[in-house]
Amino acid sequence: MGVRRIIPVLGVIVLLMAPGLGGAQATDGLQDDQQLGQRFSGLLRTIDDLLVTSQPGEGDEVRKMYQQVRPALRSRDILILFSRDQLEGIDKLSSVYFSYHENQAYLVINPSLFDLSDRYPSLALSLVVEALVHARNYLELGEQFQTSYSQPVERYLYSMDALYIQTLFISRYLAGGYSLSGYEEYLVQALEVDKLASASLFLRGVDQDIVYSLIEHNSLVRDNEITLAEYLTKIGDLLTRLQKNFQDSQAAYQELKADAESQVPDAGDDLAFAARQRYITTVSTGTFLKYGVGVINQLLVSLQDRITAQETLGQAVDAINHQASVLYQEFSREQRDVSPYRRYFINDLIDLD
Repeated sequence: MGVRRIIPVLGVIVLLMAPGLGGAQATDGLQDDQQLGQRFSGLLRTIDDLLVTSQPGEGDEVRKMYQQVRPALRSRDILILFSRDQLEGIDKLSSVYFSYHENQAYLVINPSLFDLSDRYPSLALSLVVEALVHARNYLELGEQFQTSYSQPVERYLYSMDALYIQTLFISRYLAGGYSLSGYEEYLVQALEVDKLASASLFLRGVDQDIVYSLIEHNSLVRDNEITLAEYLTKIGDLLTRLQKNFQDSQAAYQELKADAESQVPDAGDDLAFAARQRYITTVSTGTFLKYGVGVINQLLVSLQDRITAQETLGQAVDAINHQASVLYQEFSREQRDVSPYRRYFINDLIDLD
């Protein structure tokens, strides 16, 4: 981890020196951080102009969010933490994020944010807005913030809410006044076409439909709208379908890859499509394994009395756990080969190198 300094937003700079820095380095660091602080204040003033100054009033979700966070920034309840980590490629999309550590809230800023601002001004502004959504959640959740964000499904839902508000900000406040990057144009299109489901797949690496399906099934059984036996059947069917799609896409990809290596005509185009399908089915499978297994087991623990009362339900639970275990072994073998696809996809949208 590189040297870090804390700077309150829009106020007097407070420098926390790292151990071992000499006087000359300290002076240079202070001047550098003053410049970074001024640049970030400039981004906030631009957001102010877009969301507050030019359009007073209550406004939409974007403006409501900013009106909640803005006082905390000015009162220094949320501090700015400059990170010196070296970010490359698509990691620059994480050049600003919200963090809560040891009872203090921060916006963590990497200098690469300002490199992005020079090349893609609107993208830098929208990334700040995305980070501010998490700051808003912190203000609303209070003591429950860490607990909520430690739950994988809730953390994902908060992440998608932030992406949604970022996309609204792009479409309503930046489009027309700025030249949008391909990344931003993709977000706007994804919101219009599928409510960011594709963005979840290719930008977050999570199948939104799987998450929502799990949430829906759990709600139905908790509310006694379906029986636990029906719930387990639905989960078993979902798992079987995921496994079949995963295995079929892997087999199709390997077959077309062999054809392409043998220079079979038109195999290259088919291989590109197969690679995309392979990525999607792998993400869907990974989503179930990452989010679904934990969610299902938590539900079953809370309904343990229903399971122990019927031996057949216990057998169904064991069957699901076994099937998930087998699928995890297959998934683990393929995940490493498939995961770079997301980077390739984003690199096609925007040049961040």
